[in-house]
Amino acid sequence: MRVTIRLGEPLWRAVGERSVALDLPRPEATIAEVIAVLEAAYPRFRAEWGPHTVEAGDDPILGRFVVFVDDQLVQASELPALRVRDGAALMLVSPMAGGAV
Repeated sequence: MRVTIRLGEPLWRAVGERSVALDLPRPEATIAEVIAVLEAAYPRFRAEWGPHTVEAGDDPILGRFVVFVDDQLVQASELPALRVRDGAALMLVSPMAGGAV
């Protein structure tokens, strides 16, 4: 299965590209599994933004990234169970914090 990942600012700097295509060995995968493949392909990404495990019961992504799948925002509560298929387009965005002084 092949998925495309677009990386928002500043995540893409750890990869060196704004968009990457990844091949995964199964016909579908969880978001955490996709990120694990991204980390294996780009160790600097893991060093700067990880590690993210795929162990049962972990919530490896919650709080680290805002995730879009096929241009649809994925709610944090949906992330652990969501599975993507061949051709999926993901976008990872670093959450931003802000406010008035």
